Amino acid sequence: MARLFHAATVAVPVAVLAAFSGPAYTGLRDRPAGEPFGYAMPEGFHPVKVAGDSPGFEHNVWAHASLGNGGIVPNVSISHVNDVDAFDDPKLAHIAAGMPAYFEGTKVQWREVRHAQLQRRDGALVGLLEGENTLGDERFRSLQLSFPDDRGASLVTATFPSVEATHWEPIFEAPIEATRGVATRGTKKPLWVFFAWGGGAGLTSFALLALLGSRERRAAVPA
Repeated sequence: MARLFHAATVAVPVAVLAAFSGPAYTGLRDRPAGEPFGYAMPEGFHPVKVAGDSPGFEHNVWAHASLGNGGIVPNVSISHVNDVDAFDDPKLAHIAAGMPAYFEGTKVQWREVRHAQLQRRDGALVGLLEGENTLGDERFRSLQLSFPDDRGASLVTATFPSVEATHWEPIFEAPIEATRGVATRGTKKPLWVFFAWGGGAGLTSFALLALLGSRERRAAVPA
């Protein structure tokens, strides 16, 4: 019994240590970008002169010539938010759920097309949220990419006619890998991951110590 108690006293701290160190070791770690954010703008997009711009104003809107299908001119805008949380699936779903209310009181109707969290080769996670917008007889898409950076998150929002979705979607997603100034955020893990690591390590150490104690007792018994 004393040996089992000793095994348990060793197994408990091992389990606690594994519960916290295991998920941290195997998961993504925060890594700063180390440089300003720079979206790899697709070819054919040029800065748009906005009314009221002052000399030296840094443009954050780019437009492309119409493809001839009418409707809104394809354009890209870049903004920034001081949000250091990852734009993971639950957060993107929450944003999508609130979008119809956001447009309430306007003539724009919004519905979700898709949302996803895309992982770059360097491990950085980029949020994607696409919506279908209706304004009278006009239908257009809004595709937003959320890039973590060293100050929060840079939001790249592309707007284009819905009939051109299959043309523009891959064009705006292709630069995700080439975009510079993207940071890596450590991912939040569900509670069961900590229990799995802690329980597995604790039970393993307990079983090994109990087995060693049993062998020592058998070896001590005279033949």
